[in-house]
Formats: sequence, structure tokens, C-alpha cells
Amino acid sequence: MNKLRSFVKNEMETLKNKRDYRRFRDRYKHTKRVLEWARRIHAVEGGDFTVIEAAVWFHDIGWEDGVPHALVSARIAEEYLTNNYFCTEEICNEETRNKIINAVKMHSYKELPGDDMDIETRVLIDADNLDELGATLVIMDSITDYINHPEESTYRNVYKRIYKYYSKLSGKDNEFKTNEGLRLYKDRMEFLKSFLDNLEFELGLDMETEKMKIEKDFKSAIN
Repeated sequence: MNKLRSFVKNEMETLKNKRDYRRFRDRYKHTKRVLEWARRIHAVEGGDFTVIEAAVWFHDIGWEDGVPHALVSARIAEEYLTNNYFCTEEICNEETRNKIINAVKMHSYKELPGDDMDIETRVLIDADNLDELGATLVIMDSITDYINHPEESTYRNVYKRIYKYYSKLSGKDNEFKTNEGLRLYKDRMEFLKSFLDNLEFELGLDMETEKMKIEKDFKSAIN
């Protein structure tokens, strides 16, 4: 996979000029973390890890305005996998190639039931869902709040941001397609709940009042 990994890294370098880029949310580093989540899920759920690994490397490689990135990424994957210069026998036989392309194409369709998906696609979807969900979400929201509002960023505002996304991410059981992915999701959400409870206590917040304000602000932003 070394040749594929290098190809993906080079392609993602070009994306920095096409989409909003922040170093702490680098797409290549995101892909590497997704691969680690995929390893954890695969260890329990099984599947062809050659397919899973290749699909992970490809899943965020493409970007075009107005086109779902999963479709663009799948197109790039297909071009790569049919190019004899890049491709190796390991990932380029027809059955393996088709599984990789399908997993990349389907990975953003989290609302669809997993019954008709092969295990490799389900592992990719869950692994992608799990990144930036637990402790990394706390770090991401803390940094983002300061970047967006450097003069106004406070512990309370960071709390509000984390609580908003915790609420948004709650109740997403149906978006997870494997038992292990669902277990890991629930574990991460329990961590976030514990973190928020501790932060509320340390900041001396009136929890019910704060949550009512946050939910009101959130609904106003949506409307």
C-alpha cells in the first residue's frame, strides 16, 4: 500500500487550495485516524482488510464544488485501480477493485440501512463516523472556537460549542452499520457526556438554564 499512500498524500496536498483548510483538520491525518478506527472494527467484525485499507485511503481524496465528495473520490479510485502503472495485483483484480470503489462511493450515505452493504463498506462508514467524536472533538471545538472568535473565546463558549455538537451527534445509532462500530460510538458519547458534566461542575454552570439557552441559540441558527 506504500504507493497508494503516497499517491493519496500528494493528491490531498492539492486539495488544500480547493477547500477550507485548517492544519489541525488536515484530511491526510484524518484518513490515517480513520484507518486506525477501521483496524479496531475489523479486528472484531472481520472482512477483507485489503479492501478496507484501500477504501480508507481513497475515501476523502476527491473534491469538486457541487458534487458529493464520495462520488468524486470513487471516480479517482476507479481511475487509479485501472491504471497498470499505479496498480498492484493485490488490489487490482476485478472483484477487489469493485469492492473498493463501491465502499468509497457509499461511505457518505450513512442514512441508508446496512443490510445490503458488504462488511467492508460498513467498516469504512463506521470508522469515518468515529473520527473527531470523542476527545478529538473536545480539542477540535476548543481550537475552532478560538480561531473563529479570538476576542470572545471563553471556557463557557467552548462548553456551549461542545454541548451543541454533543446534542447533534446524540441518537445516531442507526448511522452505524456494525455492532463494534455502534459500541465504540456509545463509548465515545459516554466520554463526552462525562466531560460535559465535569466541565459544568468546574465552571459552576446552572446546567438546565445553560442548556435551554444553547438549544434556543441552536434552533435560531437553523431557522
